[in-house]
Amino acid sequence: MFVRGTVHYTGELRPVVLSASTFTGSAAPVTATDVSCDGTHVQVVVRLGRVESHAAAVLAADNEVSRVWGAMLVTLADCFSSASHLTREAVHLEPEPRPGVLVVPAASMALTAGVPTITVTPSPDAVIRTKALAATPSWCPSANAAYERYASALNESDPALQFLALYQTAILALTGIAREPRQKDLDARLQAFDPSIPTLPVDERNPPETPFTRARNQLVHPLDRGVPADQARTYAANQLWTFRQVVAALVRR
Repeated sequence: MFVRGTVHYTGELRPVVLSASTFTGSAAPVTATDVSCDGTHVQVVVRLGRVESHAAAVLAADNEVSRVWGAMLVTLADCFSSASHLTREAVHLEPEPRPGVLVVPAASMALTAGVPTITVTPSPDAVIRTKALAATPSWCPSANAAYERYASALNESDPALQFLALYQTAILALTGIAREPRQKDLDARLQAFDPSIPTLPVDERNPPETPFTRARNQLVHPLDRGVPADQARTYAANQLWTFRQVVAALVRR
């Protein structure tokens, strides 16, 4: 017996506000994915056409939501301050309708969170880029180790720890280097990606470094760098918003 219906997911994407946006399904049995954000929570509903079983429906929906959620995290990095993994909340499936029988789709899950005082709405161009990435056949977040590390880093609420996790993600995302990547390799790649990223002098023993590598080294080696730990944490926190965007760009390439 074939079934059809919807699979629902929820998560956190603060402070993004996104009215209902539909992503075209990348492959059958997914017909479309609906996404909306209220500034605190995100609701994702994967719509499924003809599928042979409950297990197959859930697997197809999980794969599709991984593509869409992954595309959102790496294209809207300038919009959110915190994000979480999506959680599957409900599965609404019903037998495939017989000819002439009208089937009413399952209702979307209601969000009960209050409206926050500060919100960010992604630009139409950003949403278009997100949809384009989600529809790219080669985009497979579940097979991208750097993406998995990136998504995990976003769950870290401490700014300094999130910065360090993102730095490790950036190193992991480096490709085309025959040996183990080093900090200077990352700095070179970052400046190739964005020539406006400056390099800052260190001392006679160490080469200049980008602000992101400086933040990492001050956090890890505060005594060697002669920087108080609280000052190092503040410096890293100030770099975090920009660095998240840079790492997202490395991950999605």
